Amino acid sequence: MTDGPAGIGADVFSAPHDHVGKAVTAGLVLENDRTRDDIEKNDVPAALPALSYEEVLYGYPIAVDTYALYYNKKLLKEAPKTYEELIAFAKTYNDPKSKKFAFVWDVPQIYLAYSFLSGYGATSSARMEPTRTTSALTMKELWKARNSCKV
Repeated sequence: MTDGPAGIGADVFSAPHDHVGKAVTAGLVLENDRTRDDIEKNDVPAALPALSYEEVLYGYPIAVDTYALYYNKKLLKEAPKTYEELIAFAKTYNDPKSKKFAFVWDVPQIYLAYSFLSGYGATSSARMEPTRTTSALTMKELWKARNSCKV
């Protein structure tokens, strides 16, 4: 983030979408006013907001990824349809002494926790900053779920 303002930054570079806000406010990137139509026509709809800051497009997508929830068919006949169903299963399955858990993820990692945050109304921007109110509510709900599953 220091090379651009120093005048020695690259003309073309790659960065994750959650750096767009910082790059814009630091004056490191210019608006992408050339390829919006191409992106709208050829990429997934989530590409535009991910590369935008305050509704202005700054990047060009080179990759789009997501995460998925997998389940063990030997333990569950079908995948839980809600987190409440997953929590109910965890209450009967979890055994911390045996290190058996129904569901585990890296909680502080915003990328992995976003589905929980957005479920309580948090929104993301290029800066991925959920609101303080929704984050607090979500963390309370996650803590309640954690405690109810004896983790």
